[in-house]
Amino acid sequence: MPTAPLLSRTAQGHLSLDMEDDPGNLWPAVLERLRTLGASGVDHDHMGSAVDASIGPHFRLGGVQLKSGWDNWSGYYLMADSAAGDALLQELYAWLLAQPV
Repeated sequence: MPTAPLLSRTAQGHLSLDMEDDPGNLWPAVLERLRTLGASGVDHDHMGSAVDASIGPHFRLGGVQLKSGWDNWSGYYLMADSAAGDALLQELYAWLLAQPV
């Protein structure tokens, strides 16, 4: 059974927006929403992928950086590393929940 997007707290104490299942194919819409808000993709410090995980681009919006990726456990995710990033993820999460599936 598909699960809704989930906002969870990482071990570092900041938020992660996880899309384990994406029945409405909303991941591209989330990335477009970030671009609409003014975020730009930036290179990440290292490239990486494995059978069960891959690291995506980071996104920067002003002084806020969100890291993206995919793994078997979280699905697609955006991860914050600051309080401002947490606030941005909360905004994205509310926007996601308002989208039709």
